[in-house]
Amino acid sequence: MRVRSIMAALLLLAGTCSAADYYVGARGNDDAPGSKARPWKSIGRVNHLIARPGDRILFGRGRLLLGISY
Repeated sequence: MRVRSIMAALLLLAGTCSAADYYVGARGNDDAPGSKARPWKSIGRVNHLIARPGDRILFGRGRLLLGISY
């Protein structure tokens, strides 16, 4: 019975965890929120992000991004 209670609690907690997608694009702006509609412009902005497990950083294709990733 205790195992079932623990499993139920874990399933409830798993539902409250959510991952985020962040976008970087050629026409972005580092003051933007990093959304698909308003992407960031540089890797430097990505380095200031405190990403959580499951978060994704998506780069626009066809662009060479120069910078250092930490």
